[in-house]
Amino acid sequence: MMTAAEMKQIISDLYLKDRTFICDDYDYCLDYLKKYLDLSINEYPSGAAYWNWIIPDKYTVKTGFIKNLKTGEIVVDVKNHPMHLASYSTSFEGIIHYEQLKEHLQWSEKVPEGIPNFYKFQYRPWVKDWKICLSYNQFNHLDKDVEYYVKIETIFEKGTMKVAHYLKKGAVDDTIVLVSHLDHPGQVNDGLSGVVVELAVMQELIKKETHYSYLFLIVQEFIGSVAFLSQSKDIKNYKMGLFSEMLTTGLRLQLQKSFNGDSYIDKAAEMVFMDQFGYCDAFNYIEGAGNDEIVFESPGIEVPFISIMRVKKDNVIYRQYHTHLDNIDMVNELELEEAFNVINRLINTIEQDYYVYRNFNGFICLSNPNIDLFLDKDDSDIKLTRKQKESFHKFQFGGFRYFDGRHRISEIAQKYDVPFDTLYNLIKKMEMKNMVSLRHDKSDSNL
Repeated sequence: MMTAAEMKQIISDLYLKDRTFICDDYDYCLDYLKKYLDLSINEYPSGAAYWNWIIPDKYTVKTGFIKNLKTGEIVVDVKNHPMHLASYSTSFEGIIHYEQLKEHLQWSEKVPEGIPNFYKFQYRPWVKDWKICLSYNQFNHLDKDVEYYVKIETIFEKGTMKVAHYLKKGAVDDTIVLVSHLDHPGQVNDGLSGVVVELAVMQELIKKETHYSYLFLIVQEFIGSVAFLSQSKDIKNYKMGLFSEMLTTGLRLQLQKSFNGDSYIDKAAEMVFMDQFGYCDAFNYIEGAGNDEIVFESPGIEVPFISIMRVKKDNVIYRQYHTHLDNIDMVNELELEEAFNVINRLINTIEQDYYVYRNFNGFICLSNPNIDLFLDKDDSDIKLTRKQKESFHKFQFGGFRYFDGRHRISEIAQKYDVPFDTLYNLIKKMEMKNMVSLRHDKSDSNL
């Protein structure tokens, strides 16, 4: 198992790379990640259009700075941080006055010490312009009465956008998709934290025999998912999915629901949150944050997609979002480990979530010594809360009606408000005594 310290080290090694859509740094990051998982790479050429999204050129930054001609001071330099120059800015060299320069500056008054992320050019390769990003504090220190020398040297050339993927085959072709995006230069949480945690999850999955197949995708936000899906011949196999990012922001772990909000993976994730934490902070679709789940939920694709993240408190997004303050100082190993555990638990739950087929009729005596499966709500040795014991007690006097081949374990657990693992363990014991049969497929008729 990849440790939280190893996850943090990967983030530390990669977050300051200039991870624009097509560039040497992005390729470097993919090569780096291939040391941990044998990723396959699909390539999409510059200029090609997928669902009307145009793949941009390969982008290389050579130089980007602003010099105060009065003092000779370099006031902003991309060498200090990759976010100082907006991705896919065009080259420019010239002497301009403050008012003209201001039109090409980007800052954030909400986070005055943070360099903001300006990202529009990479999604709109037909726009030819440049932006220099600086903190609001830096902006306020600019002299308004002098001229500035600006030099931006960038190279645009034909290349290929690379989308990494790994398919872990299961017993069936029905596939659960794990997606995260690797772009967003100089930032930890917006993308990269999700990549690393999902990478750790996949490392565990490939060690196991699974019922479902699992597709892990590392994409460029939106456009990478668009290119991959538009060319995929396996969309019919994609049954549900999970996107993750913003996993180490200091906030509680949160669930964002799918488009419909009541799909199987929504309910399973909500149950896992309740079992893990005793709470489930849940957002409706894209009310937490909107990412690649939008592509998978789009018309004609319509794969139910949830997201797991730490994005908002009191409906306010974490302060460092889309600034250079979203850096390695934010990384908390316990939060990375917790996110890993929740995603891993969700997958294990789905894998173990069988339809239950009853092999008996009538009101059975669970306390009979030949069966010995009765759970007494007054038993102090049972590791459940009083409320959970009472809920499980109610299940034992009615819940077996749902062992009809039409209800999953998770559905029954949620009906009775009992932990999934507790009910699963009981049912597995009943299976050993030939009292029930377990299948991943649903019965079409009553028993």
